[in-house]
Parts: sequence; structure tokens; C-alpha cells
Amino acid sequence: MNPWLQEIRENLRLAIPIAAVQSGQFLMGFVDAILVGRHSVAEFAGISLGTLWFWLLAVMGQGTLAALDPLVSQARGRGDDNAARRHSQEGLALAIWIALPIAFLGALCEPVLLALGQPERSASLAADYTLLSLPGFPAIFLYFALRQALQAYGVTKPILITVVAANLLNGALDAVLIYGLGPFPEMGIEGAAIASVASRIALAVGLFWIGKEHTRRLYLPFDRSAFRMERLRPLLRLGVPVGIQYSLEVSVFSATTLVIGALHGELGLSGHKAAIDLATLSFMGVIGISVAGAVRTGFEIGAQNEERLRRAAWTAVVMGGVYMGLFGILFVTVPATLATLFTDHTETVAMAASLIPIAGAFQVVDGIQAVAVGVLRGMSDTRAPMVVNLIGFWVIGFPLGAWLDHSGLGVAGRWWGLTVGLAVVALFAVLRIRRKLRHFRFDSDGT
Repeated sequence: MNPWLQEIRENLRLAIPIAAVQSGQFLMGFVDAILVGRHSVAEFAGISLGTLWFWLLAVMGQGTLAALDPLVSQARGRGDDNAARRHSQEGLALAIWIALPIAFLGALCEPVLLALGQPERSASLAADYTLLSLPGFPAIFLYFALRQALQAYGVTKPILITVVAANLLNGALDAVLIYGLGPFPEMGIEGAAIASVASRIALAVGLFWIGKEHTRRLYLPFDRSAFRMERLRPLLRLGVPVGIQYSLEVSVFSATTLVIGALHGELGLSGHKAAIDLATLSFMGVIGISVAGAVRTGFEIGAQNEERLRRAAWTAVVMGGVYMGLFGILFVTVPATLATLFTDHTETVAMAASLIPIAGAFQVVDGIQAVAVGVLRGMSDTRAPMVVNLIGFWVIGFPLGAWLDHSGLGVAGRWWGLTVGLAVVALFAVLRIRRKLRHFRFDSDGT
């Protein structure tokens, strides 16, 4: 088989199940919001803000644990199973360490939302949801640590099975606890929070058990010295910039949503939500390609195969651009049809249809930047992407969007600002990959 086609096949073997897993995780929150929204309009606003705050913090931990991608995959490429086990156990230890301070920040939900000008009732309901969700932080971080290590080994089936099972559990608990069935009282948004915590615990416990063929080998016996800070420093050195990068990206979209709601009311917010939900749904596939690119790149660095390293890096970037390019064509071609998937309200459809073609251009650069940054992570390069994300999103994209908004483009201006910011990040990441590959040299340990 042609080596480039073989690389595409290897990437897809990892990317497709990972994309399915990401879609499953997105679906859990989606179901929560739908069922709470049908229970109470006020609670729908509350859970929207509560989940926004929860995941704004959770992605910091998720990004930090993403450092397991290069560390474990490079160890695998070198054939060093002991190092792979050591890094995997350090990931579990780090998941527990970071859960405590992040849960503390989670408890600050209500004062932060009030300071940002959100309605008092919505902020109060969001705080109720978030406080009950706090026990879910350790569980979701343990799940992320397990997932990252298994992905780095190319093991995805147990992850997919676990996510499907957790979704079924979450849906069943939502129905029982939100609306009250049998002996259980009607709990509304609080029931959704309890269901989410139970489902996140099920993700961590379930993945360890369903993937026990691999997890027992990686984690048992567990070396308690993995909790020592000197052992966690390499993981933190790589992971903290990724966590900050993830937070910068999520926070700029969260801030944009809050500003649009404040300045353009329900119509602008509804149109924006339709466009961003479509973009988020298509982005799940790119996450799969990005993670696969990070794992494949890290493995070839460990194996010290320069030719396959170059092929793995560029194959992933091109696949991300082509995949999102296809969605971009769809968004430009039938925006009104896509908008009617969310609502039949004429003015909202028109607003969404004016934004969805912009999301088409947004998609292409977003796909390229996400995969290129993933490839750089596989090369253990995380600090420079963090800095350029700060510049692209907060120094260029958000201020430019604000200027275009106030110059008369309205909500569309916000989207064009973010698109330009993403384009800056994408260009930098691609050029950095090109530079690193051109000057790449293997050390004696394969890095």
C-alpha cells in the first residue's frame, strides 16, 4: 500500500472512534439541556450558564492531562513500556491533584456570573447546578487521564463502549430525577446535576473496568511515588500550557456568547447559538484527527523514524483541512436549511442563516489550527501554541470582532473577528510544524 494511504488509514483508525467519543461527551450535556429546558425555561438559562462555567474549568484539567499524548506515545515508539506505565500512573495522580483547586474555582460560579452581568435568577440556578456538580471534577479528570493513556496506546474500543453506556445512564437518570418518577421527587436542574455526577463517576470506573485488559497492566500495582511533585513536573511542564490554551479558546467563545446575548438580545443569541452548535458538532471529527495526529507524531518520534514522522504530521493537517472544508461547503450552500433544524421562527432562521456561511470559513481555519496544534503537542511543543492562541484569540480575534460589531456588522462582525484570529493561529501552527520538521534531530532518548 502507498505509504501516504497507509498513514491516512492509521489516522482514521484512531480518529473515528475518538470523534465518536467526543460526540458522545457532547451529547450528554446536550440531553441535560434539552430535558431541563422542557422542565423550565428559567432552569434552561441556569443550566446553560452552569455547564458553561463547569466546562470552562474542566478543559483546563483536560488540557493539562493531554500531555499524556506525547509522553506515552513517545515511550511506546521507543518500546519503553516501563516509561509508558510510569507516565500513565503519573497522569492518574495529577488528575487527583488538579481536581481540588479546580473544584474550589467551581464554587465561585455565582459571584463570577453576577460580576459578568448575568441575571440574578439565572446565576443562582447556575450556582445550584455547579455546586452539586463539584464531585464530578475528580471523576471526569480520572476519566480523562485513563482515556489519554489508552488513546496513546491506540486502544479506543473500551472508551467508546464506556461513553455509550454513560450516555444511557445519564439519559435514564435525567428522566427520573428531573421530572420525578416512582419514589424519586421532581428535582429539575438539581436532578440533572446529580445525574451528571453519577455519569462522570461511571465514565471513570467503567473505563477502568471495561478496559481492564489494558488498565490493569498500566496501573496495577500502582506506584504511590507517582504523587510526588518531582515526578509530575515533566507532565506539568507540557500540560499546563495546553490547559491554558484550551481555556483561552473556550473562554473566548464563552465571552463572545455572553456579549452577544447582552448586546443583541434573544434574536442575536439564538442565531449565534444555532451557528455555534453546528460548528461544535462538526468540530468533533477534527478533535479525533487532532488526537490521532498527536499520537501518531509522538509514536514516530519515539521510534526515531524521520520519514514517517513527516508523513504523520502533514497527513493529519491535510485531513483536518479537507474534513472541515467539506463542512464549510455545506454551510455555505444550504445555510437556511441548516438553520431550520433548530427553529421554525422566521427571524431566528434569517439571523442564523446569515451567520452559518461565515461559520463555513471559520470551520476551515479552525480545523487546520486544531490539528496542527495537536501535531505540535505530539512533538512536545506546547508553550508556543499557548502564546499564539492568546494573541490570536484575545489580542486579535475578540477585539477585532468587537470593532466590527460596533462598526455595523453586528453579530456577524463577532464571527469574522474570531475567524481572523483562528486564521492567525492556523498559519503560525503550520509554519512552526514546517520549521520543526526541517530542523528536527533525534536525541539519544528518541526526543
